[in-house]
Order: sequence, then C-alpha cells, then structure tokens
Amino acid sequence: MKAADPIDMLRWTAQTRLRQGWEGLQWQLSQWLKPSSSSDGSSQWGWLLPILLWTIRILGSILLVAVIFLLVRQIGQWLVLWRNRIARVGQAEASEPARSRLDWLAIAQEAQSRQDYHRAFEALYRALLVQLHESGVLRQDSARTDREYILGLDRLWSLAEKPLHLRDAWVTLFRTHESLCFGRTVLQQSQFERCRAAYDSLAPYLETR
Repeated sequence: MKAADPIDMLRWTAQTRLRQGWEGLQWQLSQWLKPSSSSDGSSQWGWLLPILLWTIRILGSILLVAVIFLLVRQIGQWLVLWRNRIARVGQAEASEPARSRLDWLAIAQEAQSRQDYHRAFEALYRALLVQLHESGVLRQDSARTDREYILGLDRLWSLAEKPLHLRDAWVTLFRTHESLCFGRTVLQQSQFERCRAAYDSLAPYLETR
C-alpha cells in the first residue's frame, strides 16, 4: 500500500479539526438559543465559556497544523536539495577525468586569479578529498556528507597527537562546502582566503600521516 502523502495528511487533519470545531460551535449556539427556564441572570452568560474554549481549541489546532506543514515543507526542500547535490556530484565525477591533488590545486589557483572564488573553493575542496583518500585517512565517497566527513575525522584522528587547531581547519572547509551546497551563499574573497589558510594548515599533516 502506498504511504500517505504528508501534505495530504496535514490537509485532512486541518479539515477535520475545523469541521469538528464548527460543529461544536453550532451545538453551543443551539443550546444558547433554547428557551431557558431559569431566572438566574448568571446562567444567561454560561454559554460564553464553552464558545471561548472551542475558539481557543480551533485556533490552537490551526496553529499546530501550520507549524507541522511548514516543518514538512522545509524538510522536503532539504531533501530535494540533497538529491540535487548527489546528482551534481555524480554527474561531475562521471564527466570529469580523474585529477590529482596538484591538478585541483592548480585549478583553484587559476580560478582565484579570475576572482571566481566559488570555483576556486570547489577545486580546493576536491583537492582535500583526494588527499584524504590518498593518505588513507578517509575513503572518498560521493555519498558521504560533509558532516559525515567531519565525524569521520573526529573518530579517526587523534587530536592528542596533533595541534588542536587542525579540527577547526577541516570543520571550516566542510561547513563552508555545506553552506554553498544548501544555501544561496556567494563566496567572498575573504572567505576563500580563510578556507585556503585552513587547507594549508591541514595538508602537511595529511602528507606525513
């Protein structure tokens, strides 16, 4: 059986809540309009409290459904972006010839000279992945996310034997790549230079591992 679409489920929940609230409100109004045999003046306002309670319930249900809907939509957008990223990486790897770390660094240098910092960083990032793979630290895998690279390095690299600033270096590189993939960030010169400094501080330890 095909799983229900989350959007359809949210729409059905909202419609059900609204219908139940409207029916409850109609019932309260019908009770209010009935002739009252009581002469107690306070009972004339007894109908107001249930209506207020039903109004609060309806507004709360609408707010809850709206929040869930926005969360589901945001998650859906992230999934689409992630699938697109995997597709782009796969297409790039299939269409581009295998390049060495030095090839990628040369591409980064050339792109930097043209002030194409997005392309320069992408080449620098690819150089890092190649070096991680060649040094035996982490196998290069297009399905691995940037956060998985960070977690992998945290597990495999003993910080007690290396300067503590090295973790800041790889976190800077992978988090920058993540923001470029999922956001609409335009990489500035200062950001690229910070990433290049992070790579330069990390690369010697990969070579001597």
